[in-house]
Amino acid sequence: MFQTFAATARPDPPGAGEVAAHKPDPRGLVRALTGCEAATAGYGGDLPLDVETARAAGCRVASVLWGFSPREALEAAGPDRVIASPEGLTVLA
Repeated sequence: MFQTFAATARPDPPGAGEVAAHKPDPRGLVRALTGCEAATAGYGGDLPLDVETARAAGCRVASVLWGFSPREALEAAGPDRVIASPEGLTVLA
């Protein structure tokens, strides 16, 4: 379902100061995906805003439950998957 992001993305993803606009503008994520097709990439995040950003970039997205947002808010955002623990990230490779 997802390409392994770490193996295909830039080794030096852009920081917040390197992009003109912030989430949900997809430009920072698109820039980080250099060398990887967005349609086959996966993006993970702990905010509904991360889902919106990934969708705007054309990526699939997994929401993670060990961050700031409650499950209900993440599920309402419509990610492809909701992952309960870091061990669940292995299903994305």
